[in-house]
Amino acid sequence: MNDEVKAISDWRFRSGIFVFALGWVCPLAIPLVARSDLSTEAKSILSGALLIGIPEILSIASIVILGRAGFNALKKKVLTVLKRKAFPEQVSRLRYNVGLVMFLLPAIPGYLVFYAPSSAVSASLLDDRALLFLVTDGLFLASLLVLGGEFWEKVRALFLYDARVASN
Repeated sequence: MNDEVKAISDWRFRSGIFVFALGWVCPLAIPLVARSDLSTEAKSILSGALLIGIPEILSIASIVILGRAGFNALKKKVLTVLKRKAFPEQVSRLRYNVGLVMFLLPAIPGYLVFYAPSSAVSASLLDDRALLFLVTDGLFLASLLVLGGEFWEKVRALFLYDARVASN
C-alpha cells in the first residue's frame, strides 16, 4: 500500500472512492427518473440535479472524506492506470486501424447532411440530429483513446513547422 494511503484509515479511503464513483454514476439514473411517475417538473429538477449538481457535490464530499493524502493517492493511481491503459505509446496495427476508422467515420454523416441534404439518408439523419451528433462526437473522442500516444505525436507534428517525417 502507498505511504499516502497509509496515512489515512482504510475505511476512509474506501468510503471516499465509493462516494467519488457514485458521483460519476449518478447521471446514469436519469433514464430511470424519466420513466418514473413523478411530475414533469420534479423529473426535470431531479434529472438536472443528477446531471449537474449531485456529481459535483459528491466529488467534493469524496475529497473531504479522503483528505489531501487520500485524494493525492487516488489521483496518482487513476492517472497511472489511464496513462498505461488508455494512452499507451505504441498500439497494435489492428487497434491503430480500428482507431483510424473511428476517427474518420464521424465525418461521413456531416458531409452527407451538408452536401446531399435532400437524399433519403440525409433526411433520416436530420430527424435525430442531436443523437447523431452526440454519437459521432463520442466516437471521435473514443478514437483518440484507441489510437494511443504515438498518434498524439503525429497530430502535434502537424502544427510544428520544423517537423519532418522519419523513414523506417
